[in-house]
Amino acid sequence: MIKPGDEVYSCIAALVIAIVIVFFLAVYLFEVLPSEFGVRKPWHYPVTYTYAYFRNLLSEESKLQKTKAHVASNFFNTDNIKRNEEDDDVVAERERVFGKNYPENTALLLRNMKKSYGQKNAVKGVSLAIEPGIVFGLLGPNGAGKTTLISILTGLYEASGGDGYLAGFKVGEEMDSVYRSMGNLLDKRKKKRNCTNTFYMLGVCPQHDILWPELTVEEHLLFYARLKGVSRKNEKGAVDDALARVSLTKFRDRASTGLSGGEKRRLSIAIALIGNGQVIFLDEPTTGLDPEVRRLIWNIINEQRAGKTIVLTTHSMEEAEVLCQRIGIMAKGTLRCIGPQLHLKNKYGSGFRVVIMCNPADAPKATAYIESLLPAGYHRIDSFAGNFSYDFPAAENAVARIFDSLSQHSGENGIVDWGLSQTSLEEVFLRIIGEADAMADS
Repeated sequence: MIKPGDEVYSCIAALVIAIVIVFFLAVYLFEVLPSEFGVRKPWHYPVTYTYAYFRNLLSEESKLQKTKAHVASNFFNTDNIKRNEEDDDVVAERERVFGKNYPENTALLLRNMKKSYGQKNAVKGVSLAIEPGIVFGLLGPNGAGKTTLISILTGLYEASGGDGYLAGFKVGEEMDSVYRSMGNLLDKRKKKRNCTNTFYMLGVCPQHDILWPELTVEEHLLFYARLKGVSRKNEKGAVDDALARVSLTKFRDRASTGLSGGEKRRLSIAIALIGNGQVIFLDEPTTGLDPEVRRLIWNIINEQRAGKTIVLTTHSMEEAEVLCQRIGIMAKGTLRCIGPQLHLKNKYGSGFRVVIMCNPADAPKATAYIESLLPAGYHRIDSFAGNFSYDFPAAENAVARIFDSLSQHSGENGIVDWGLSQTSLEEVFLRIIGEADAMADS
């Protein structure tokens, strides 16, 4: 019989105590040690709020000095990117971010965000602020750092430097608050930050569909609704709403393995939208889809952008032109330019383009006529079987004058058909990523 004080009792007691200590130590180390995926928690995470309380006891002057030093060091520490090689709009955006010249309800904020893999810099000093109601297009070639940046913001990878905030919560330190509602704690934070949204939740549609073949469409949405913190009494309504948004209501009981490629993409978008997320990441949502399904998804995104911040990565310039209010182009981990698409076209485009079509016999007459209308600096870029294209720079009243003249006199000058357009976003994209500095080795 085991009694207190004997050797067997002491060994068992020591084992029990060791099990408890090792268990809590293992849990703690699992959370704070770095791993391939996920964001490690700070060393003080078991007592974060107590730690924050004592940290806030610092004097206002001391905190202000530290904040100024942090801002200054981050502003100029941009991985040796030369200031004279950066786009003026990118510099202005960084100044806006570090100067806090953005609305209080800004849902997505990045300050000098970086990610390195050894000597390779995948993301180098990205700073931007995106307000609600905006679809922000993040464009760039393969390997530009777009998906890496999204992976940092969604907690898949840990940032090597810089700060990021989603809906007011710091990426890496407050990911639980980013992922889902946190009950009373969230309510206190909402009051503190003067926010009125019901949920602070994140929505992600990855490049590739992450679905379980055996689960139905409805079961997928129920799973993610509960994962995001939607209450039991509201989950059915949330699922019905998500299904209606992407026109999948009639497929709610169908297993995902029985869905077509377009239907799977719509299900992935529904997963991203469920739970009234404030920030939505759509990583190439229409890649490989036919034009009809692509147009349907465009309509879904346009309808859902009200009150949300949507970050869209795509290789389709047409998609970016249709959906995005602001566009940023990345190359080799750097943000090369940023702004509304009309601004980027005016700044980087070659101006305007006019296309005429005529009978081959009338080509000399038609080309002489159109060239007499164009301002100085034009150049012919294409000519084939009676079809001619010209690029010309912007000049005062040039577009209006050309349009009026072609409308009235094109037929008498041998022109069968014609078109007048601004430089496309695709030309801007090719010019940006084709610059030698953008393609330099990191």
